[in-house]
Amino acid sequence: MKKFRLYGALCALLLLSFSATSHAALIDNGNGLIYDEDLDITWLANASSGGNQDWDSAVAWAAALTVGGATNWRLPTVDTCTASPCTGEFNHLFYDELVGTTGTPLTGNVGLFSGIQGVYWSGNERDAGSAWVFYFGNSGLAGTRDWAFKTNGVATWAVHAGNISAVPVPAAAWLFASGLLGLIGLSRRHQAPAVT
Repeated sequence: MKKFRLYGALCALLLLSFSATSHAALIDNGNGLIYDEDLDITWLANASSGGNQDWDSAVAWAAALTVGGATNWRLPTVDTCTASPCTGEFNHLFYDELVGTTGTPLTGNVGLFSGIQGVYWSGNERDAGSAWVFYFGNSGLAGTRDWAFKTNGVATWAVHAGNISAVPVPAAAWLFASGLLGLIGLSRRHQAPAVT
């Protein structure tokens, strides 16, 4: 009977560990990395880490980043979406994840991020002399796309394709499985020998 309770508790723990993360769209991977499982991208948690730069410098800054052992960072995409669901990465973050509304600064849960600025460069060029920006604050412009001359100093944020995690998911799964097997082995070791 004791054996069945142990197995039941372990199975419940396993199910809870998977269900706790299966419905979350933004996951804090630690080390300043926030994973968006809807778009399969990783955001820098520090939304002001790039500072204010002209567009060419911002693109170069993101491309030169190495965070969490990953290279090939870039500026986020933006589109004309102003309501959920959105495919532009900035739009999706604003409307779908942080629950913003057009013309209103964020009031939702922004606790995963620090240093959110009013306006950011996107990776999308408008033409040879300008690029698209996305407004997170600034009164009536919140949640909208606009353009700015590439020579302007605008806040810079970076994303990376895929899940950049502090502990790789396969390694974490193996670690969990080995711990589970160790607990099962210990429970067998402490059982009384069968009387024949």
